[in-house]
Amino acid sequence: MANNRRNHELTIAMQAIRDMAAALKRNQRPEGNPESQGLAEFRRNKPSQFSGGYDPEKAELWIKEMKKIF
Repeated sequence: MANNRRNHELTIAMQAIRDMAAALKRNQRPEGNPESQGLAEFRRNKPSQFSGGYDPEKAELWIKEMKKIF
């Protein structure tokens, strides 16, 4: 009797794991989509972080440098 209950609990747990794996698979993005490729290329260029504070001229220069990457 206890063995049957244990088997039933294991069957339920295994089904829950299968369901979670299927849900994760549905939510994955394909590796080759343009969005992820663009981000990867952007990161390879090692863009600088903006450190110009509130200076609008430094902000404009930083934006121009970022646009060069694209």
